[in-house]
Amino acid sequence: SNGGLQGRFATTIVFDSYPPDKLIEIAHAILARSPGAFVEPGAFESVLLQPFTRFYNETKISEDGDTIRTIDELNNGRFVRNIVEKAQTVRDLRVLDSYGLDNLDLSDATFGEAIPANDLLLVTRDDVWAGLQDATPPRFRASLPL
Repeated sequence: SNGGLQGRFATTIVFDSYPPDKLIEIAHAILARSPGAFVEPGAFESVLLQPFTRFYNETKISEDGDTIRTIDELNNGRFVRNIVEKAQTVRDLRVLDSYGLDNLDLSDATFGEAIPANDLLLVTRDDVWAGLQDATPPRFRASLPL
């Protein structure tokens, strides 16, 4: 790092790490922005609380002597957004597969009528788990709970 660079700025802004419970609140808020989407009750908590807690509690000391949490290396709230977005993608693929929509005819006016809206909007525990796996960089994946 460049120690001289820091001396050129009079103001330092500190960004605190979000604790695990706040990260889960953020996940709920992100999903709530998707019209009609909802998560299986307890899915975020049961899948994400343990890894978020570990990532929050794991620390290392930088070359400058700063304490850095693993959750910060993962980009904190952005990591949560990536998990939710990837979980929604997994959900979409699950719906396509489960209803055999791979070869659908988009010109068919009745397309989708037989699919319950809840199936199209529900993010399941398995979707969240897959989203966590997909969003977590490989060097952090090995320590995810099974």
